[in-house]
Amino acid sequence: MTFGETLGYFKKSEHPEAIVPLMEDVLLRQALVAWPSVRITFVENIGDCSEQQDEVSKWEWLWSKVEFDSITFGIVAGLKGQDIKPILTRMKGLRLIYPDGSINQMAQQYLRSMVAAQLNKAKPKGQK
Repeated sequence: MTFGETLGYFKKSEHPEAIVPLMEDVLLRQALVAWPSVRITFVENIGDCSEQQDEVSKWEWLWSKVEFDSITFGIVAGLKGQDIKPILTRMKGLRLIYPDGSINQMAQQYLRSMVAAQLNKAKPKGQK
């Protein structure tokens, strides 16, 4: 499987349970919002992913094919230095972020609903 095919496989198999941690974790939400701002560089000679690999190995293979500046990500996300690696590990492990710079669609919908709810609260009475 190519990088794109493998990535597509994971995007098609998103699970709603992955967004549960977002409901309680402000740092995780901040980091998720910052992820699309990260510059992703693909390593040379990506090659193909073996279809015989288990799902976890395929996921790790995808991430081994990209590089990014985690420090810059942490600054954009408003994270303390010691929080950057654990938050990235959680987002990857929960499959909230993808190595192409995108985020889980269900997580994106959740974040948008949070924003919409806050905007509706901020409207003066009588406005729709």
